[in-house]
Amino acid sequence: MAQQYKYLKIQKGLYLGLEQNFVFLVWLIYLKGKPLSYENSFFNLKGKNLRETVIITMRFLYLQLRFIKNQLVSPSKDLILELPFPGNFCFEVNNGYKIFDLSKEIVIKKFKSKVDPAIVEREIERSRQIGLYDFAPSVQRWSLEEQWYEESYVNGCPIRTSAANFFKSYYQYVAPCIESMIVLQGSETMNLLDYVDNLVEPVTRYFSNYKRDAIKINIVNNFLNSIISELDTYRDFQVHLVMSHGDFKDIHVLEVKQGIKIIDWEFFANRSVLFDFYHYCLAPLFFGSKLDNLAPEMNKAMLSLQSSLTGKAPDIADSLIPSAQVYRKLFYLERLCSLPEVRGVNLDTLLRWINVFNEYENMLLQ
Repeated sequence: MAQQYKYLKIQKGLYLGLEQNFVFLVWLIYLKGKPLSYENSFFNLKGKNLRETVIITMRFLYLQLRFIKNQLVSPSKDLILELPFPGNFCFEVNNGYKIFDLSKEIVIKKFKSKVDPAIVEREIERSRQIGLYDFAPSVQRWSLEEQWYEESYVNGCPIRTSAANFFKSYYQYVAPCIESMIVLQGSETMNLLDYVDNLVEPVTRYFSNYKRDAIKINIVNNFLNSIISELDTYRDFQVHLVMSHGDFKDIHVLEVKQGIKIIDWEFFANRSVLFDFYHYCLAPLFFGSKLDNLAPEMNKAMLSLQSSLTGKAPDIADSLIPSAQVYRKLFYLERLCSLPEVRGVNLDTLLRWINVFNEYENMLLQ
């Protein structure tokens, strides 16, 4: 049996490695913890300076000591996670855990044992494929049998966005990334209705086996059917499918010395050409942020994207503005249909996205 390493649950989704030198950990986080310092992140492991980093890490040490004391009085296994890889800490992520070893500058994704091997194989292959590009972490080792893969750790600063500078950051950091993903592998085209059928079929299968929350499922199905009905009027439309991150938002865009790196490619696939654009711009609404003049600013950003693509991908550029409504509604469908596949059926998440879509549609009418 492989050696197991213990991790202590510090808060929901965050575990701290117990078998390490905490003084050295402070220094590692201070030197190599730029991605862990994002102010609006659920986890903030690195302070703005050495003093703040010491304070944060000492809080971890206090929680560890309190845990040891509680274990002596009333042992509990719920707070301990055992994994076959050593690390400084790990995050619970989709279908598993990401283990961070700052000294070796690696991140290991270990899948939970219950995950379908086909999902593991698909994610590893996607990560290896995207890791060939300079703007993504490289995948160095992997094991399908043991269900894990190792990628390089990116020590970069997450771009910082707020309502005031959201589109300034978009033009500076995000737009070049979206343009690169559209151009790098080129596009393939597919008939819209065929693409819609491919999207909807797996979701229909998921929902047919889901017997709870009939009212919520009915809301989701009604929204999906309304979008499908609208798209049905564009029977001869050819969809441009391009490289897509799938969960594109500011915390996944890191500024490094060489430029920009994009992390967390678990949901990478080929999707409609404006998927990442719409996801990036509408994600703040999903997380409760309000952006002034969102609809007109998105229109300006799309015009800028079209202009940038004119010389690189003229066939796509010519179709963006005339087909914006089709791609917008298609994004709604893609977002709702992709979530059950990668995260299981979470109806509350689907309903939140539907609220975002309805909110944005109301903005367009104003």
